Amino acid sequence: METIIRPAAESDLEAITEIYNQAILTGKATGHTELQNAKDKLPWFRSHSVEKYPLLVAETSDRIAGWLSLSPYREGREAFSFTAEVSYYVHRDFQRRGIASMLMEKAFAHGRKSGIHTLVAFLLAHNIPSIAFLKKFGFTLCGTLPKIAHINGREFDHVFYGKRLF
Repeated sequence: METIIRPAAESDLEAITEIYNQAILTGKATGHTELQNAKDKLPWFRSHSVEKYPLLVAETSDRIAGWLSLSPYREGREAFSFTAEVSYYVHRDFQRRGIASMLMEKAFAHGRKSGIHTLVAFLLAHNIPSIAFLKKFGFTLCGTLPKIAHINGREFDHVFYGKRLF
């Protein structure tokens, strides 16, 4: 089963949103607590550009298996123009098959080509699998904001990780 990593098309937005909603339901993969719909995600989708801040999908057997986005960090503040935030999600049916790794490798290559020096990722501290994934790719813990996320009546730390690309 071949996996193709490609820029997302608007026609992928339903699948992207479905994957994101799966993450919301876990209560540990995002700060959103309400399910999203594709129509409301359209401005976010259109804010990505293939040139600098792409939204990539992993397509396997004509299904979107996962996605990754690079977004501006502190948009509009020129001092941070060489830094991008990376976000990634994999459909539950395709987890632990290397999809996220393929997406991250493509993000590294794109970042180096487009002049991004640093990637940052923001996570809930109890998302242990994602933290392990980032560490595997050389990300290091840069900071912790204690107990600022409130999910289902519980408080969680918000952590951020970073990696220099060059």
